Amino acid sequence: GYRTAAQVLDHLPKRHEDRRRFDSFPNQVSTTAVCLRGTVIDCSKRHFGAGRGFYEAIVMDGTGGVFGSGKITCRWFNMPYMQKLIVTGQHLVIFGRPKKKGQKIFIDHPEFEGVEEDEETSIHMNRIAPVHPAGDGVSPRLLRALIFQALAKTDLTAVPSLLSTSRVAALR
Repeated sequence: GYRTAAQVLDHLPKRHEDRRRFDSFPNQVSTTAVCLRGTVIDCSKRHFGAGRGFYEAIVMDGTGGVFGSGKITCRWFNMPYMQKLIVTGQHLVIFGRPKKKGQKIFIDHPEFEGVEEDEETSIHMNRIAPVHPAGDGVSPRLLRALIFQALAKTDLTAVPSLLSTSRVAALR
């Protein structure tokens, strides 16, 4: 629904993630959310009760941990379309609060973003990346790319009436 560059530039992120380094895969419950990068090693649709189910993806970090370390299970309840979004072998960045049930560490309904090796990787990885609220079919990754392009094409000093001086400095 944005019609001007100023509207796009004024779409503030809900948080920033330090994607220069990621948190270690947790082996216990945490009261704070973690940002992890890993590869989906298994995923499946599971059922419990009549007409109820969840989609589960097991994500492993690059260390190939021993005895389950370096692995986390992500679950999305009553969201059957997740099987079209997350597949085995896919690289993901996930964000959420770890919980423990039995010996497994879970993150329920984590925010996630697929990591693709493309020309725009520098926009999404190896930097402090803004995470914008997504909406109406626009992913945070696409929104970040659009805002990055708008910033690159806009002379921010020429729009002081639209953006405050401190906001211009923060955008740079």
